[in-house]
Amino acid sequence: MQSYNTAITHAPGYPEAYYSRGNTLQRLARHQDAIQDYQFAITLKPDYASAYNNLGVVYAALNQHLVAIRNYDQAILLELNFANAYNNKGLALHALGHLDAALHSFDMAIQHEPCLRACVQQSGKCFFRSENL
Repeated sequence: MQSYNTAITHAPGYPEAYYSRGNTLQRLARHQDAIQDYQFAITLKPDYASAYNNLGVVYAALNQHLVAIRNYDQAILLELNFANAYNNKGLALHALGHLDAALHSFDMAIQHEPCLRACVQQSGKCFFRSENL
């Protein structure tokens, strides 16, 4: 963590330092701090698709799935082939019970990255659940 703080002190306009520190804070379950860092990285670099995606991941961890989906949508808007953002959006939609939309997101993720195993697994779970309602 100290190395990120040092980098930010020496180059406060470097969005990747905030993004990387946000990743570490996210892994430490310091969600509010991670949100702040991702948001600041986005302020510095408004087209930072990965920061939007990871911001969505943090909101999903806080069970704020609608906010998470907005961030995944922004990541996808900025990077149309962002398979992980489609997958994460599918997970959030699935958590909200929007199974058809979740399946569509998983399909989009697989379309952009066919070997993304997590998408294939989630898509199958979602399809199984929708068939058994």
